[in-house]
Amino acid sequence: MYLRWSRFLPNWVNIVPVELPGRGTRLNETALEDFDALVQSILDDYQGYMQQPFAIFGHSMGALLAYGICQVLAAKNSISKQLALPQILLLSACPSPDKFDPSRFPDTHDRDALIANLRQQGGSAEALFDYPELLDMTLNILAADYRLLQGFQYKKTSPLPLFMQVLSGKSDDISLDNLSTWQQHSAKKIIFHEFIGGHFYIQDQQSLVLKRITQALQNHVPTNNHCLQGHSEIALT
Repeated sequence: MYLRWSRFLPNWVNIVPVELPGRGTRLNETALEDFDALVQSILDDYQGYMQQPFAIFGHSMGALLAYGICQVLAAKNSISKQLALPQILLLSACPSPDKFDPSRFPDTHDRDALIANLRQQGGSAEALFDYPELLDMTLNILAADYRLLQGFQYKKTSPLPLFMQVLSGKSDDISLDNLSTWQQHSAKKIIFHEFIGGHFYIQDQQSLVLKRITQALQNHVPTNNHCLQGHSEIALT
């Protein structure tokens, strides 16, 4: 999905989709089910893209990982300025980490429960459920994600010195209270945006979402005489 976005974003935006172990081209690798280990793995793999102005976008579990990445970057940046921080952190369809409830996910060994959860979330083509092998692969990835999230433990740190925007779907089951508390995790005022749709509103409202992302990058990428310099990296998880 994220690579398709490049057709609709300005040419100064370079999209870098984050591929996790056990997914996509890394399907044969073992999925990491330890949150901190996965955060460090992403940093090790993608640090080279953080040498020029960049932003990070994360949707759902990706938003939690994006926040974890920025926690590590901020901690290291306070000691050494060699690691840059993103110009802006864009968080989608995810409660703030202090409100994150690992117990809300289904039993990862209950296939029927996982299928019901997958249907409830939306975002998957109905044809997926007619192909057992493809469905099993999807369920294995989903189960690995949920085991990772079930092991997540919130660690309170100082608010991040970052501009942040929180995006959400109006019909998603994440309460506004659990979204608004993201504010305590940023030292700067957060902007909130709500779109029509559920958990996968980013598919249903793609044009509006990309317009919002573009505006956010235009507002926070360094400029000179109103001309954007170089390329803005947007890492998507």
